Amino acid sequence: MMTWKELQTEFDALRNSLRFCRLDYQWGSAGIYYRIAGGGRNHATRRFEALANIAGLKLSELPEEVLNTQIHNTADPISKWYEALRHHSGSFDFGFAAQESGDNGESLGSIFTGSLHHPADSSALLCLQFSSIPIEPQLKIKAKNKIWLNANIPFQWLNTQFKREADDRGYLWIVLAFIITALLAIVPIWNH
Repeated sequence: MMTWKELQTEFDALRNSLRFCRLDYQWGSAGIYYRIAGGGRNHATRRFEALANIAGLKLSELPEEVLNTQIHNTADPISKWYEALRHHSGSFDFGFAAQESGDNGESLGSIFTGSLHHPADSSALLCLQFSSIPIEPQLKIKAKNKIWLNANIPFQWLNTQFKREADDRGYLWIVLAFIITALLAIVPIWNH
């Protein structure tokens, strides 16, 4: 996979081709939509989307707490990158807000819009910013049998849930997560 610096260079190469483009956003009760506007679909916009896909995949390497929680809740890599641009680039401009109405005139909720001008420049800058964030080391556990590997999956999920809970609830959950993780680390030692 490409490094953040390589992605920065690739996005920079699109600067002139996409100088009149913007990335439009719509979110709220009617769903979330993104559209590259101002230049039509061409080779440069398709290349930008391909790079956005790579950058969106690469976001998983960053520590969870670095990114806005809406990025984690986004399904596909391109949308993850677009959300990262919206929340972390500093280049996003809010647009108008509107009310969505049903057939009887009842309110179905709010719709919000915004735009990010010069998406290639903003992407290159965000890649540069992300390149300075240390990547969390992934612990490699050597298991002697498949039972341990399969048993480890729920604990990884549990650890992720504790991290999210700690973000919402504070240090109490961090202490509990530490205690449980320490106990789980000791269990394989006792089995030898």
